[in-house]
Formats: sequence, structure tokens, C-alpha cells
Amino acid sequence: MSDAVETPSRAVAQALQDLLHSVPGVVAVYPSASLPAAVVGRVLAATTLVEVPSLVSVSLVVADAAATEAGDATAAAYTAGATDPADPDPADPAGAGAGSGAAVTTVTAVIGVGVDSSARETAQAAHEAVREYLASIGALPAHITVRIGMVG
Repeated sequence: MSDAVETPSRAVAQALQDLLHSVPGVVAVYPSASLPAAVVGRVLAATTLVEVPSLVSVSLVVADAAATEAGDATAAAYTAGATDPADPDPADPAGAGAGSGAAVTTVTAVIGVGVDSSARETAQAAHEAVREYLASIGALPAHITVRIGMVG
């Protein structure tokens, strides 16, 4: 196995992967990276001391070093759970606040949904579970993408 150091984003990615497996209707979690990146990552992990890439992608993006009051207000609204960063802020229709120094956690997950489950409801439940987890560790605001890779 690898001697690589566990990073916070890797630990969060693993926790989210485990969490997604516990969401009713989710039967699989697939790599969120592109197919070539996933294949190269697995080959490197098998042939070197590189860790196997996480199935769930987690990153922290800081848009600007100089935060503005609008950015701070937007971040506070997201942190308080007032809105989802993917939704436009009515007070900031251009979306300028979100890119004004606020650190945003970006999560991408691809799930398989059981044939007996509603794909839409399962994806919504998975999204909400991820959002609740990120809120519990103080990683909001966040941009969360849950895609359905398979139904059946």
C-alpha cells in the first residue's frame, strides 16, 4: 500500500463515499473523475506508491485573496443554510459575491441508483446528506454536484 499522508480533503472524500453508500437507494459510488483520469490514477496506484484516487472529488477553492463585504455576506448566508451556492442569490443577481474571496468547498459525486428507487429522490437525498455532512464539519459554503451514473 502507500505511505502517502492522509490529507483533509482525502479524509472528507472517504467519509462522503461512506456516507453516500448509506443513503437509501444508492447502490454504488463511481469515480467522479473523467474516465482517463480514473484509469491513470488506478494504474499509478497499482504500480507506484501513489494512493488510489478517491471516488468522490473534494476540493477547496478560494476565488480572491481580497474578500469584499458582499462576499462575506454571501458566505455567511450559505453557512447559515439560507441558500445553496448553486442557486442564484437574490441579493446578488450577478453572482459577484460568491467569487469575492469566499472559500468554497466543491464536491462531485457519481452514484448508482437502485431500480426500485426514484433517481431524482435518491439524488436529492444524496445531495442533502453531503450538504449536512459539510455543514457538520464547517465546510460551507459548498458547491455540490451529485450525478447519476447508473439506474438499475
